Amino acid sequence: MKNLIKKHPLLMALCVATSVQAADCPPSTDCPVVSMLSIRSQGRDRVHQMVESVGHVHRPNEEQWYSSLSAMLAYEKSFHPNKITQCFFGSALECEKGCEDKFIKIQGSSFLGDNRDPKALLADYFYLPVDFESNVTFQPRISTIMADFDYYCDLSGYYSGLYLRVHGPIVHTRWKMGICENIIATGTFSSPAGYFAPGGLTRDQLLQGFTQYARGCAPSTVTQTSAAIPSGPVAFTAPITTVFQPLKWTKIQRESESKTGVAEVRVEIGRRFADTEDHHFGIDLQFAIPTGPRKTSCLLFGPQVGNGHHWELGAGVHGHWNFWKNEDESAVAGFYIDANITHMFNSHEIRTFDLKNRPLSRYMTAMRFTPAVITPMANGSFPNYQFAYRFAPAEFAPVANLTTLNVNVSASIQADVVAMINYTKNNWSFDLGYNFWGRSCENIDCRTICCPDLGSLCDPSQENRWALKGDSRVYGYNGGGAQGLSATQHCATIHQGNNQVALDFSATDINRNVDNPGLTTVANGGGFVINQSFQPILLECDDIDIIGTRGISNKVFAHLSHTRDYDTWRLHYGVGGSAEFGLTDDCCNDDLNCDEDTACNSCINCAVSQWSVWGKVGIDFN
Repeated sequence: MKNLIKKHPLLMALCVATSVQAADCPPSTDCPVVSMLSIRSQGRDRVHQMVESVGHVHRPNEEQWYSSLSAMLAYEKSFHPNKITQCFFGSALECEKGCEDKFIKIQGSSFLGDNRDPKALLADYFYLPVDFESNVTFQPRISTIMADFDYYCDLSGYYSGLYLRVHGPIVHTRWKMGICENIIATGTFSSPAGYFAPGGLTRDQLLQGFTQYARGCAPSTVTQTSAAIPSGPVAFTAPITTVFQPLKWTKIQRESESKTGVAEVRVEIGRRFADTEDHHFGIDLQFAIPTGPRKTSCLLFGPQVGNGHHWELGAGVHGHWNFWKNEDESAVAGFYIDANITHMFNSHEIRTFDLKNRPLSRYMTAMRFTPAVITPMANGSFPNYQFAYRFAPAEFAPVANLTTLNVNVSASIQADVVAMINYTKNNWSFDLGYNFWGRSCENIDCRTICCPDLGSLCDPSQENRWALKGDSRVYGYNGGGAQGLSATQHCATIHQGNNQVALDFSATDINRNVDNPGLTTVANGGGFVINQSFQPILLECDDIDIIGTRGISNKVFAHLSHTRDYDTWRLHYGVGGSAEFGLTDDCCNDDLNCDEDTACNSCINCAVSQWSVWGKVGIDFN
């Protein structure tokens, strides 16, 4: 990847690296991943305008107005689904049978030592039994039908070489993540007492698989009335209610999702110079009017139409040179180039992020805390905060529910460059060319206040209220009654918690690796004193890793067309196709890990590869 960037100057210009690393946790060897795929807009494709344009636009020596209206009906479909999957799951992906089908493994915390796959995602986070195991595969697909309209009007009657062009497609796109889960072990263990609820959860109260969690399911609210909650020197009996928030953002649906709309309307005003039959040079000023919907991260792989509702402003250059003609000039070959660069202004989005230095942490479990502390350490000191369970329901939530922000997203540069050779003879025309598209790294900033309406960690009302659970126990027991703990695991990962011990009541070191561990005055339920944190480490707004993507693709295309002349107008029609190859970071392939030498590893390369076929028809008016 680094060598590729060195060899491609335009890639170097698009590559902006920043450092994202949590200071209080060991550096992660996992590759950063995206929570949203920012695609090339269906309306930002100059190839659609370039093919079948020779002799129909930018005609020289026109003293009066003329115009050309064309329409293209195109079908696009993505390929290389593993590259899209890699954007979303990075180093967590595993492969068999030559990596044709990559998958993620799900394993509960009871898998220890040699039985544990170091790449597996911890099943406990997904409200699954500690002995659950499955493999989850993905086959993401995008299919798109569009009607692409282009109108060109020569204004040389007003000013020599002046022209106006308006372009925009109507798009229907369908996206499917293609998730499939192969459950190896459904799990028979109940969730132990104190792990989520004071009395534990039965197997029936837990979810049945990762796909159930991923589409937004959660265990039902549990109320256990037999818990005795000490209050100072006097104990009283009261019910404890436990609430499990479902995954609200970056959900993964089994069904396909579709969206229809106008991508955006693009307008350019330009002028040609040195305007002859054999060559010309032109410049233009162009802008995009957003008509497509804004992006949200409700789904991990949700359909998108257009550029994400960005206004764009930029400029372009274009020209051609006829480098060959036959003797009677009935056949001509020419080289054509068209290069456009625009700036994508801020657009409001709802986007989900991971925690710094913890890829995929959006799917980890957070627990709600309170400053009302009643469980002291063995030396009589009290932590600052404690798991909340007394005056409001105990609550667990996917981290994604806390790291989803209202943000402004922009991109400094978007480039669309087409180089094409055209051969025309006897009203038949053939185009063959190459297209480069690139978008620099997204600039992502919180709006004035990061989403107080979404309940994120940046909401002042959520300050000092949430912590990572990992595989810690949240309750100890005093005189038979449950008592909340302050046991956090700030450096837990999506793969495992910090304790890494079997959930056994007889163990003498329960919660041994929580943050700042120390013995409490309550037992673990098996007669041994349990650890909690002094002090606990809570999640903050600054823990959110606001990371963006860039897009780079290379396309080859071909088009064959024919023109029929009439008295005052001309009809032209043709067919063509293309193959586009999106660049995806490959630092996660073949068990390699990201490191400091990986170029641009703080901004993720992720672009869709897709093939396309089309038919185009147009009319010229003199």
